[in-house]
Amino acid sequence: MPMSPARTMRAKAQKQNDQIRFPRPSGEEKKRSREAKENKTPVSTWISALMLFIIFGSTIVHIYINIVSSPKVGKAN
Repeated sequence: MPMSPARTMRAKAQKQNDQIRFPRPSGEEKKRSREAKENKTPVSTWISALMLFIIFGSTIVHIYINIVSSPKVGKAN
């Protein structure tokens, strides 16, 4: 004998609830997850180190090129 539509809907809803049921986090778990989110940096450390390396390296190269290509001071032709 087939189930009634209401019973079918209840069974389907119960099955979905069983699949997605998660226990509510306790106050301590909420606090820990909040602290973890606050301590997480948006930019990873290796990316920031690479950016600093590129900035300082390009500055040094720029200074070197300016010194090498500048006219010699005190040199007479």
